[in-house]
Amino acid sequence: AGAWPTINQTLTFKDRVVGAIPFPTACLNVITNFISPPSSSKGSISITSVSAINFVWRFDGSASASYDGFYWFAIGY
Repeated sequence: AGAWPTINQTLTFKDRVVGAIPFPTACLNVITNFISPPSSSKGSISITSVSAINFVWRFDGSASASYDGFYWFAIGY
């Protein structure tokens, strides 16, 4: 766990796991699920932009909140 970044962060689809590739045409939607320790302040993840190769996200909540990360799922073609 650590402190959340207070600026936008980019997550690139390619090479996130072995064999991962960007979407050939477009990413249509990104769904996120915030993971926080039970004793932490609550927060959420906002997606600020989406492209075929990445998405830009930011944490909305207390900048001092600790975190365990977030899950994400992207749909595209």
